[in-house]
Formats: sequence, structure tokens, C-alpha cells
Amino acid sequence: MAEDLGVSHGLISKVCNGIQMPGKSLLKALAEHPLVNSDWLYRGGGEPLLPPTAGTLPVSNAILPGLPSTCGSLLTGERLAVSRAWESDSRYWLRLRPKSELLEVASLGLSAGDLLLVETSQDYLERPDLLANRICLVSETHEHGTTYGFGRGDDSGVKILNRSSAKSPHSGPSRRKRRRITIRGEEEPSGEQTLSRPAKVSPEKTTDKAETSVHSTVGVVLYAVREMFWRD
Repeated sequence: MAEDLGVSHGLISKVCNGIQMPGKSLLKALAEHPLVNSDWLYRGGGEPLLPPTAGTLPVSNAILPGLPSTCGSLLTGERLAVSRAWESDSRYWLRLRPKSELLEVASLGLSAGDLLLVETSQDYLERPDLLANRICLVSETHEHGTTYGFGRGDDSGVKILNRSSAKSPHSGPSRRKRRRITIRGEEEPSGEQTLSRPAKVSPEKTTDKAETSVHSTVGVVLYAVREMFWRD
């Protein structure tokens, strides 16, 4: 324990035996430990130890602008299961909102509450030739600020998907069925999906009569699942 926290064995012994109160440095080291619940440590809330995170990924209800580790305030606090083959610090689950424009793309067969496995690694985002036909997460910066949405890759780059381009409302498959909806990939013998690595996308300038905007890709959808897969 002392080695994990970067303190001396003597300090741990004194605190545990009630000889010395823990100082700010020890409390800070404990709070930053990945298995310690800092809310319990400082305020007595919840359990002392956090549940293990192996085999799970964090969940967000909004598109993250970068790696999940840098966007903690946008995460829900939930973690949902993922195959070890797909586990990575650069990935997270994105829960689709009821008014998401992806729900209007009939060919995807998605429903509100479905979860998209999103990759944010630059290894995926810096290969534009392989972004073709993928659903991408896009940030668009314009004179009023930055907004986030979805795009679809094609031979000329990633184009932002809006409601006018999603013509066919679709409620998605019956929620009685457990199924993975593959956005794009190839089956491996193990039954997992393997994806050809997407490509670098340089920020593109899109000009219209109203204003000039710049958009860039901040994520790539690997696959999607019904949320009920974890809820039964």
C-alpha cells in the first residue's frame, strides 16, 4: 500500500494505529488512487472502494471532444461491459438521445438509448481513406462557437449529417431482440468485429452563404448495441 501511494511504511503504520492523523499529502494520494472512492474519503459517501473497471468502458450522453480521460465532467459515472478485445482507454459508450439525427437514418436501424462504441484514438482518426462509409463524431467550429454532431465518411472526406439528409424516420428493431448492429467491420473467427483502421481526417472548411465553419472528426463509431443487453 505504501508503495502504491508513494509514502513510507512508517507513515501508514502510524495512521492505521491512530498515532498520527493523515495529512493532506496522504489524503490526496489516497483520493487519486484508482480503487479509492474519493467521495467516501472526504465526505463519507458511498463505499470505500470503487468497483473494478476491467472489462468496462465509461458512458456518456454527449459526444466527447477528446479522450474520455480528459472529459470526466461529461461522463455519466456509469461503466458498461465490453469485450476485453475492445477495451481501450481511448474508447467509450455513447448513449443515443431520443432526438438524435442518427435515428432518422433507416439503414442503421438504431433506437433511442442504444449505445455506440466510440474510438477517439488518433490512430483511427488520422486515416481519411478508411473513414469512408463510417459514422463519425464531428465537431464544428463557427462564429457562434463549437457544436458537435455526426458525419459520414465518403471519398471526399467526412460530411456532417443533418436532419435534412436523414430522410427516413425509423424506430429501429424490436427491443425484444438482442443483437449487435454493426456499423462497419469484418467478422473474425471469434465472432468479434474487426475494423479496418480509419484514416486521418484533416479539418475541412465548409463555406455557405451565411458563414464559414471548420469541422474535424473527434470519434469513430465501431459498433452499436441495444442497451437492454446489460439490463436483463
